[in-house]
Amino acid sequence: MEEKIFVENSAAEEEKYVPKTFELSIKDGIFALLFCVASVMFSSFGLFGGFCGGFTVSFLVIFGVITAYLCTKNVKISAIGVVLGMLSCALSVIFSITSNGSVRFFGFICIVLSTIIWFDSLVRKDKIKSEVSLLASIFAQVFEEMLPNLPVTFTSFFNGKGKFGKNLGRVLIGIALAIPVLIIVVPLLMSSDDAFKGFVEMLFDNVALTLLEFAIGIVIAVMVITYCLTLKKENSKTVEIKGFGGVENAIIISFLSVISICYLTYLFSQLAYFFSAFKGFLPKDYKFTYAEYARKGFFEMCAIAGINLVLILVVFIISKKKNGKVNIASRLFCVFIGLFTLLIITTAISKMVLYIDTYGMTVLRLTTSAFMIFLAVVFIAVMLKLFIKRIRIIYTALITASIILLVLGIGNVNKVAADYNYYAYKNGLLETEVDVYSFYELGDEGVPYLVKLCDEQDLTLREDAREQVKSLITFGDYYETEYEEIKGNLYGFIGRYEVKGKVYDKPSQFSFARNEAYEALDKFIEENPEILYVKNESNYSY
Repeated sequence: MEEKIFVENSAAEEEKYVPKTFELSIKDGIFALLFCVASVMFSSFGLFGGFCGGFTVSFLVIFGVITAYLCTKNVKISAIGVVLGMLSCALSVIFSITSNGSVRFFGFICIVLSTIIWFDSLVRKDKIKSEVSLLASIFAQVFEEMLPNLPVTFTSFFNGKGKFGKNLGRVLIGIALAIPVLIIVVPLLMSSDDAFKGFVEMLFDNVALTLLEFAIGIVIAVMVITYCLTLKKENSKTVEIKGFGGVENAIIISFLSVISICYLTYLFSQLAYFFSAFKGFLPKDYKFTYAEYARKGFFEMCAIAGINLVLILVVFIISKKKNGKVNIASRLFCVFIGLFTLLIITTAISKMVLYIDTYGMTVLRLTTSAFMIFLAVVFIAVMLKLFIKRIRIIYTALITASIILLVLGIGNVNKVAADYNYYAYKNGLLETEVDVYSFYELGDEGVPYLVKLCDEQDLTLREDAREQVKSLITFGDYYETEYEEIKGNLYGFIGRYEVKGKVYDKPSQFSFARNEAYEALDKFIEENPEILYVKNESNYSY
């Protein structure tokens, strides 16, 4: 009798169990469809389009769709959220302008962080008090809320509450069942009619790649839909991090005092450069040259600046506080270290200016200088944070990084370097000879200047430039070519490259820099058709 009761109770408990689902509306379904379309577009045009113009367009589309879905009248959007949202859209434009990998990589990171904060500001009703809590809350949104809700999203759309969820699930099952049939039918139709075959081949130039783009797009769509439903249907958790009590101030002050004494000693040693009484600090055979001064110690200074930033932030987080403030002695030591860092940043930038004047401009030299400016702004924010609690270091760093990347991207750092070096060479401003290969390394932006160097009077420079341009044309960097042997070695030529098409011919692969490169190369080929011919001699001139 007892066993029967147990079985009945278990059955009752199973009947009561209802899997968690989101309550979906028609609006949710429409936006889910738009999310899928936008995500597949982002995968095809953005990710597989080479992070060029296609990325800009597809990101703006998916940004607009998510913003329209999450935006409600009940939430007052924060000003910082609006600023970061606008910056993320502006940063997406740099992918259509520059080919610089570093600018696009860090730009992508800033876009992700800025958009997450923007989307969070669209739904968050409470206010995050500390920056550590901000990071913890964003982390919780992804790992504690979105990822666990992935199965909930599937359940909601296939077996959700009401007719909408159930019907949508049935529709998706029907579409999925139709795909194997299409795989069999479409090739048969292509074999039966050339017009239909041409149409399908135009749509799907590479079927395997298209399926991969679609699959990745669907994966992104599922993640995006789950993230948006989590933000929309559930209140985002605000994770407040409570302090552990902090490290004793005596330890912090002792540590900072040792570091400060080391930096004071360094400053004292610098007097050797300015006063003859301190010349004994320098080696006996020391000779001062601008080139040596510019080259020596620059990257070490960058490393010290980064270490000092981490050091001050750690002290700020772990030190024992009174009324939320760091001990005054610790703050003063941190200010000294901050001012010392600003001094070496200023010195490092001045060294870089001398280095560029001597050896010319490269992208690395420009981006490193930009990074030092970023560090300087962050250090100023950190020092202010020691005395003004309302300063937000994370927001300051993110906004500063975004603005610097915008300047580097829209200003096109690669083109700036190429233009400067070409101008400096033409006007005799460089102490060293111009490096033709440095223009080649600049990618799309360097191509027009390589073409210009092909007409220089200096024979060696001209031949080097023409060799680089020829390699761009014939080795598959920009054009699809086919090599053909010439019978009888006509006029001493043993072969010729025939241009079949362009490597980057899809609209999603467009960028202004690449467009200028193609214009320069097309014009050069038209004016110099002999560049496509191959002679038997290993050394020859055109």
